[in-house]
Amino acid sequence: MSGDHGSSVISAEVRHVEALLEQRGLLGAGEIDTRIDEFLAGGTPANGARVVARSTVRGDEWFLRGHFPGKPIMPGVLMVEALAQAGAVGVLSHPDFLGRVPLFAGIDDVRFRRVVRPGDVLDFELVVDRLRSTFGRGTGSVHCSGEKVLDATLSFGFTDA
Repeated sequence: MSGDHGSSVISAEVRHVEALLEQRGLLGAGEIDTRIDEFLAGGTPANGARVVARSTVRGDEWFLRGHFPGKPIMPGVLMVEALAQAGAVGVLSHPDFLGRVPLFAGIDDVRFRRVVRPGDVLDFELVVDRLRSTFGRGTGSVHCSGEKVLDATLSFGFTDA
């Protein structure tokens, strides 16, 4: 699991979601590729709730080996996935969503604003704009050293586990 970083600590919320997914047969033991190291803030999932998470690009991740040889950069799609993981953990931590699995329904207005390299520490923030029992939408951004790296609007649906 990529979130297991020695000195970094995967939050209890991430381990809880991983355990739920594994329990329901949605992934095998150790197969989840968690992009988030820790959660810094999270509100009760509702319209306007905010989730903040952090991750460090260590340099030994599998996705850096060929992207690009000699000049590794983090693929943008994995930053979008990490933003979605942060939002999912925030929503799934609420009892109303126990047993639900969030799935991408849309990724809109994505803008990549800067390259991310090994050693960069990324801060993810997702604000829940709309949340219903079957659908949700959030506006998110990723920052590195105070500089915006990415922003996007993510839509997700829910299915039963």
